[in-house]
Amino acid sequence: MKDIITKLSINPREILDIPVPDFSVGEIAEFTILDLNSVWTVDIKKFRSKSRNSPFDKKLLNGKSVAVINNRKMFYNDEFLSI
Repeated sequence: MKDIITKLSINPREILDIPVPDFSVGEIAEFTILDLNSVWTVDIKKFRSKSRNSPFDKKLLNGKSVAVINNRKMFYNDEFLSI
């Protein structure tokens, strides 16, 4: 799991010279909460993006993002909450 996190979040920030957020008390939270046991089917009709193309449409996947916290807002249960 540590390798996946490094390759998908830390390394791209370092390549683009974007600071890596510090996960500590007093810092602004920026992270994604994952449910690694969730099994779900991709449905591009439910995408919030304007883009509707995905090679994963109708595919069964393991693991899903259940919440995102960024810029003092949380996206959870299909709604934005100020935190």
